[in-house]
Amino acid sequence: MTTVNTTTIKVQDVTEVQVIGVEWFDKRYGNSYFSARAYGLVSGEWVTILAVPFEYGYGDQYLTATADALNEAGFFDLSDYDVIERPYSRGRDFYLKPLRVLLGDRKIKLHVSITTGRKRDVIAWGEV
Repeated sequence: MTTVNTTTIKVQDVTEVQVIGVEWFDKRYGNSYFSARAYGLVSGEWVTILAVPFEYGYGDQYLTATADALNEAGFFDLSDYDVIERPYSRGRDFYLKPLRVLLGDRKIKLHVSITTGRKRDVIAWGEV
């Protein structure tokens, strides 16, 4: 994970978050890959919070990966309310609520978009 500004930008400083994903479909093997960037509106200026590097996934997976990356970078001050326990799971015993809910509970607007691109575009988008 490439992080930018997570030491200086916290969730309480941000009024809006924009997540932009770029997706590539590998026709040969039938898999989708993505990368994403998260921006925050701080004092009227959009700043890069972090980038999620090239990884496998499709649909809204880029939002889930962004929420996990923001959490790992210390962007959120999570409470027990923000995680959902999964009893009897073999992997993680909890998962985060969706990014829309995590930000919505904090009265932060979320803007999302995803576009398609070539493999090299997706790889480059995940690097800051």
